[in-house]
Parts: sequence; structure tokens; C-alpha cells
Amino acid sequence: MIYKYARNITGQSYGPGRRSDPSKWIMGEDPFTREKYYAWLKHRSQAAFRKEEYSLTWDDWQALWSDEDFLNRGRGMDNVCLFQIEHGDGWHLNNVAVEIRCTSKSFNGKRPANGQ
Repeated sequence: MIYKYARNITGQSYGPGRRSDPSKWIMGEDPFTREKYYAWLKHRSQAAFRKEEYSLTWDDWQALWSDEDFLNRGRGMDNVCLFQIEHGDGWHLNNVAVEIRCTSKSFNGKRPANGQ
């Protein structure tokens, strides 16, 4: 797997700046966990940008996303996604589910008309 945020530490330089040091990562040295952690940070940030309520913790995120589901996430019809059961009620543990996009109850191919 090619990791987006966890570089393969081989002593090579990846441009200006400091090299990544896995021993100093917040969530530990596992590159896959780092990928999941950054996905959670991006999801939380996007919710804040859209001014949506968000109460999912890192532990909630890990419980929702199995490793297999996380590897199958994406934008395609057969990919897995995290969605709100009731649009507009925020990202809370009792209002989210992880399912295949084309079978999720709320999927209709686009966001609701009110932009939420």
C-alpha cells in the first residue's frame, strides 16, 4: 500500500524540512494507523469548515472503520463511506454509519439541496 502521510523511512530526503520520525508520531509508529488518524483529522476539519456538529473522537473513528473498510473507502459506487443517517443532525456516533455507497440509505448521488 502506498501511504499518503506515512512516508517509507529509508534515510532519503523528501525535500526541504525535517524528515519524518515515526517515534514521535502522536498515534504511534504504525503507518496504517497514521493514515487513519489523518483521515479523521481531515474529516473533523471539513465538518468544522461546513459548520456541522462533530462529536466523533479518535476512538469512535477507529471503532467505526475496520481496517478492511478503511482500505475500501472511496468515491466509487462500490466503495465504502461514512455517512450521516439523518442529514443535518451532525456527526455523532448515534447518527453515522459505514456502508457501501450505493446501498446506504441516504445516498442519492449528490448532497441535499440545502447544501448541508
